[in-house]
Parts: sequence; C-alpha cells; structure tokens
Amino acid sequence: MEDYRKRIERALSGVRALSNYDAGLEIQLLIALALSMRFVKGGAHEAGDAWAKPLELAEVHEDSQYRLRALWGHLNARGEMRAALTRAEEFSRLAAFVSEQADPSSGEKMMGVSHHYLGNQTAARHHIERML
Repeated sequence: MEDYRKRIERALSGVRALSNYDAGLEIQLLIALALSMRFVKGGAHEAGDAWAKPLELAEVHEDSQYRLRALWGHLNARGEMRAALTRAEEFSRLAAFVSEQADPSSGEKMMGVSHHYLGNQTAARHHIERML
C-alpha cells in the first residue's frame, strides 16, 4: 500500500501540471489516496484529512458523483459521530437527487449507523428499516 500511495502522489503532481487540467481525474486520484491512507497510516485523523480535499474539490466543481463518493469515505474517517451524522444526512439528500449515481438507501444505512453509535437507537432503527 505504501508503494501504491507513492504512485498516486506522483500521478497527482503530474495531473496538476497538465495543460489540459482535469478536475475529475484529480478527484479520483485524491479519493484513491484517501483510501490508501487508511491502510498506510492506520490513523483515523490522517485518513480524515485525506478525505477533505476530494470533498472540497467535488463541491467546488459541482460534481455530484464524486461528492457522494467523498462523503461516503469521509463519513466515519475520524470517528466523530456527530459530524458523521451530518455528512450522512447530506449524502442522503444528495443521493435522492442523483439516484442514477447512488442508491438512496445507502444514506439511510449511513444515518442508521451514525445514530446507533450516538446511542439514538430509535432513530437508528427507523433509518435501518427504511434502508431495508
């Protein structure tokens, strides 16, 4: 995974130097980097930091598909469950509008899990039942 991470970082520096810059390609590479950070660094904070950039770029470029992917990855990256619930709610709202790119039930699952870890079992059950 360390070699994989290094290759992604090399590709990122190449993408940024291209004359025909492609934000989608950069976001894809940043998502791959964030995924690799989870295995290379092992810490939730490093992984959480890595998810912030693709989420920001997807929002700036108004790319719903990559925004959903980044929200999914960012969801529990830091173990901050209140923030995870907010991101899960945002994912669910966005998924409802771009259903061809995401299954809206994924947002229900994310909210259910977030509520469960926050101790809100009634709300967790509600969302999990909606997902099912």
